[in-house]
Amino acid sequence: MSKVPIGCSVIIYDSKSRILVQLRDREAKLNPLVHGLFGGGIKPSEAPYQAAERELAEELNLNEFNIAYFGLNEGGHYVYSQKVSSTELEKLAREKPKEGIEAVIITKETLDDFKYAPTHKTVIEAFWKQNL
Repeated sequence: MSKVPIGCSVIIYDSKSRILVQLRDREAKLNPLVHGLFGGGIKPSEAPYQAAERELAEELNLNEFNIAYFGLNEGGHYVYSQKVSSTELEKLAREKPKEGIEAVIITKETLDDFKYAPTHKTVIEAFWKQNL
């Protein structure tokens, strides 16, 4: 029996291929105190892309969307990408997200500096491989 996707993640990146990740807080239901992509659950009334947009609005106050489908991760969750300007990415990293402890910009060179939620590092590496 195949797994039905129940969640989504969004790779938020800029033209320099830098990616914004969050440090999840201690109270996170899944994977506390590790870094991961922004995202969350899909409500029964939502399409997966709508859940991705809602999560970005809730967690980062983003209100302009241009998300693109990237694929399913190893856990069976939808993964999307959202390109933002370098200025916007840096602004998002300076502001505390509504969920989690902080937002951090990562690069290929700093990827291994952090511990990630399961599948998130693999997704980030696949994104860079496909887009660099």
